[in-house]
Amino acid sequence: MGVTAHNINQHDSKTLEAALRHAHTKRTTTINEAICDRGYRGTKQVGKTQISIPSVPLKRDTDKQREEKRKQFKRRAAIEPNYWSS
Repeated sequence: MGVTAHNINQHDSKTLEAALRHAHTKRTTTINEAICDRGYRGTKQVGKTQISIPSVPLKRDTDKQREEKRKQFKRRAAIEPNYWSS
């Protein structure tokens, strides 16, 4: 996980490159895929890292493909901080 601080309030897609750069310094292997939320829409790739965001399942997706996508993005949501809990 990469963490960066910013002096101004930037759109999520503008902060991703800095976060990935920081995450690369803490790892020995490269990051091939980053699973992001919908705030990163529009960015498909940063460097060699592929960006995945949740979307509506395609009609041509099989039930297995839909389940795999659901699990992939559900796992990403599990690590999202919950600011509304007391």
